[in-house]
This record gives sequence, C-alpha cells and structure tokens, in this order.
Amino acid sequence: MENSNIGRVKISQPNLLVLAAQR
Repeated sequence: MENSNIGRVKISQPNLLVLAAQR
C-alpha cells in the first residue's frame, strides 16, 4: 500500500502542472 501512496504523490505533482496549464 505504501508503494501505491508514492505513485499517487508522484502523479499528483505533474497533475497540478497540467491543471495549471489548462487554466
């Protein structure tokens, strides 16, 4: 489960950039 958490955090960072770019 810890591995999944790390993956989610890594995806969260680029996701923020994508959201910012869309805005």
